[in-house]
Amino acid sequence: MIPRSRPTLRSGILLFILWFILIVLGIVWHIDYRKYVSACTEQTAGIVTNVYVNESKRGRSGRTEISYKAAVAYQVPGSDAPYTLTTGQRKEGFYEGQPVTVMYAPDDVSYAYCKEAFSDNGKGLIAFSFFFGGLGLIFTITALRDRKNAMGY
Repeated sequence: MIPRSRPTLRSGILLFILWFILIVLGIVWHIDYRKYVSACTEQTAGIVTNVYVNESKRGRSGRTEISYKAAVAYQVPGSDAPYTLTTGQRKEGFYEGQPVTVMYAPDDVSYAYCKEAFSDNGKGLIAFSFFFGGLGLIFTITALRDRKNAMGY
């Protein structure tokens, strides 16, 4: 019978470090998202002019991952120049000719996003980081309990 390995204090600390890094990245990502959204206060109508499909192979398994990008044309009231933005998402959701809402910054109309596709705000990464924080806590408590039992307390 193979002896069961127990979590070590080192693995618990490493998981806590990973949790901390992920939570900091998620917070930074969310702050950047809030700045972007708060700068884009005006809205206009846009139309999807093209949908691009990108297939890529992942890892050794060769699993194909598909992502989609949509080119969106929009015009800002008071300007004759048309603008284009490219937005991406992991699942199919856009079709050519689809009307969409474009949010843009009044100071720089090229600073814009498609409201229907813009949802990645870092909260998912923050929530995912708690998985590693929980594992780190469990590993640390188990390792400290094993150390205490080994010392005979």
